Amino acid sequence: MKIEYDLTPDDWADFGEYCARTAPEFRRARHNNIMSGVIMAVALSVLLWFTTRSLTIVVASTVFGIAGAFFWPNRLVSHARAHMQKRELSCLNGRHVLEITPEALMARCDVTESTTRWAGVHHVAETTRHVLVMLNDVQGYVIPKARICEGDLSQFAYEARKYVAASAQVTRAVVA
Repeated sequence: MKIEYDLTPDDWADFGEYCARTAPEFRRARHNNIMSGVIMAVALSVLLWFTTRSLTIVVASTVFGIAGAFFWPNRLVSHARAHMQKRELSCLNGRHVLEITPEALMARCDVTESTTRWAGVHHVAETTRHVLVMLNDVQGYVIPKARICEGDLSQFAYEARKYVAASAQVTRAVVA
């Protein structure tokens, strides 16, 4: 089964945002930043209380500090999106082909060609605008639903999921 599609910088921006929202490393960084922000807000509030004895200043600094701690992590997501959108690599734009066989996933574009066995594919995800064939938490292939040139995307995604699941079962059986 083969799928042919066109990629744009917006597709890679969506991919960067998806990774920033779902990858464990990014979730851990967001959690750590929120906790650091809350701790800093509390420490600053205590320091202000001891130096000014003004409840108004303490409450205001606490509110701003905690608000910043919870809003700042969203900048991580927007930064990941902007970073991916600015990338100027020829293989990230234009026509791409993904082909699946029972043995592997094969990818082709104007610049490169690669083959990945199903054991190297982590999962197949879907957003409102894309199907993502993820090799790990932050690497994968982006297939835009709106720019399919050839092939049936829903059938492609179904078969890819089937091969990924079968590979995972074989891997578990070998380990056990």
